[in-house]
Amino acid sequence: MAARSRELTRERDEVDTVSAAVAEAAQFLFDTSIEDQPRPIIPALKARFGLSANEACKAVGLANIARHDARHAA
Repeated sequence: MAARSRELTRERDEVDTVSAAVAEAAQFLFDTSIEDQPRPIIPALKARFGLSANEACKAVGLANIARHDARHAA
């Protein structure tokens, strides 16, 4: 799990326009299995982290990038 957190941290460092709430939501998604994530995801992130729809989409995108990088890391 620590390796996964490092990957998301790296992704966070590359996106300088991400708020703390977006980063926290992305971390939540990254650390939570797909099956255990609330559905529908965008309204759930908006309610849980106080995000706009755009910010919730950014969080989903960051988590997806980090998951991809973690799976394909050498």
